[in-house]
Amino acid sequence: RTEKGSKVRSVSIIPGVLYGKGMDSTPIQADMTEFMKMYYEMGTTKTFDVTLGKKKHVVYFKEVQSLYSNFLIKTHFDMVKVAAGDIMSSKVHLEFVNREVLERLGLIVNAVQDTIEVEYEVGSGISQLELDVKDLKEFDTLHVSDIKAPEGVTIITSQDEVVVSISSPKEEVEVDPDAEVPEVEIIKQGEE
Repeated sequence: RTEKGSKVRSVSIIPGVLYGKGMDSTPIQADMTEFMKMYYEMGTTKTFDVTLGKKKHVVYFKEVQSLYSNFLIKTHFDMVKVAAGDIMSSKVHLEFVNREVLERLGLIVNAVQDTIEVEYEVGSGISQLELDVKDLKEFDTLHVSDIKAPEGVTIITSQDEVVVSISSPKEEVEVDPDAEVPEVEIIKQGEE
């Protein structure tokens, strides 16, 4: 039963909105399966073509609002229209490759940051940057300045910021509760 005037949302349809340069904000909707496939592939950094009516637009996912229950349900999305030559900025995920190599050696890979901010021209977006950590040693750190961005992508996060550091577990000294504690003689000043 629904209240008068309310709408029942189909489980397989996700509502969204498309807006951007030279167009009014337009409500749109997408099939859940197709949307999830596209969002997984494109994320919020890659552009792609959509057709609205008979007109094709270059867009990207600006935001996806989610509602969590027993499982993740995508409830609403924003797409932004862009034009060739526009400069975009977004945060991209850092993937620390070969971290298990260091962990097998007993080292700890401390991911200080797992995203950095980048700028790129429409069509040059990336969804993640991979950093190979297998050659790092204890006490080594990687800064943003150590990351090599692909051609067409500029890192705008401060170059001095640390993204990963390597450490080893602290040694714990076990205390034997049955060990004898040596007696200490206390001498007060002025006494013989």
